[in-house]
Order: sequence, then C-alpha cells, then structure tokens
Amino acid sequence: MIGDPNPDYTATLTNDLTYKRFGLHIQFDAVQGVDVFNADFRTRQGVGNGTVAEQEHEGLLPRGYILGNYQTEQWRVDDGSFVKLREVASSYSLGNVKFFKDVVLSLSGRNLISWDNYKDMTLK
Repeated sequence: MIGDPNPDYTATLTNDLTYKRFGLHIQFDAVQGVDVFNADFRTRQGVGNGTVAEQEHEGLLPRGYILGNYQTEQWRVDDGSFVKLREVASSYSLGNVKFFKDVVLSLSGRNLISWDNYKDMTLK
C-alpha cells in the first residue's frame, strides 16, 4: 500500500471583524496527514524533464529505468498537507441608498495562498 488518502484531521478557522461600517472576513483551511499521488511529477519524469530523467540521461541510472518504473511508486507520492488562506473579504456598509436598504460594498478573494510541501511544476 502506497500513501494514505485519509487526512489525520481537517480544520477551518474563520473570523469576522466589524468596526462601525467596515467589515473583515478571514478564513483559513488546513488538512494534515494526507498523501497524494503527484501525476504531474510522474509525467515530467516520463517525458525526460526531471531529476530522475536527468540521472538516466547522464548514465547514473540504466537506460529505460523510467519507462520500466512508470507505475505508481512511493517516490511519486507527496505530502498533501496544507494550510490555505481560503478567503479574505472586506466590506463597507453604505446603509440605505434611495430605494435600497442596507447596501454593502464588498471586495473578496478566494484561494489566495497555500503553504504546503507539494512539488510544483517549477521544480525538476
């Protein structure tokens, strides 16, 4: 058995702050203790763009090593744990405006940043 798709725990921290007519909403999500198969990493190795492929090209590994080991292997499984800034929203209440009651202007962003150990496309 390779990896574990079941996290040890998941958590969410949400905070809503208000001051007079201003509002701020912040949400963090976390998943810890999960392993994920990195298909992108496997594909890059298979087409000759990665550290293992480089070792094969330099003769440090036998020719055909990657093709012979293209299946799912432990070294292609990453720690999928992360902490993510899931959402930030700021708002301002205009109150009643002409025919409308409680008008609120908001600016929000989702999935703004993720702290993790997952190998991305910029790595070999």
